[in-house]
Amino acid sequence: MEIFTAFMMSIGGLFIADNQEFFKTVDEQIQQGAEWHYVGKSPLDPDALSISARKCVTANVTSRTSCGS
Repeated sequence: MEIFTAFMMSIGGLFIADNQEFFKTVDEQIQQGAEWHYVGKSPLDPDALSISARKCVTANVTSRTSCGS
């Protein structure tokens, strides 16, 4: 059980360390009065910092190419 706890704490620590810039930006924006509301699907803003997700469907499941290539 101690190994599992240590593992989960490590994962949490890596998540926070990897996303530190995001959390800092969110905190600054909240202090400036920013609010977020769900507006449904919308086109991606190429100038906005975001983590976009896209689903790739290929006929060849063994292909190791990335989306769009």
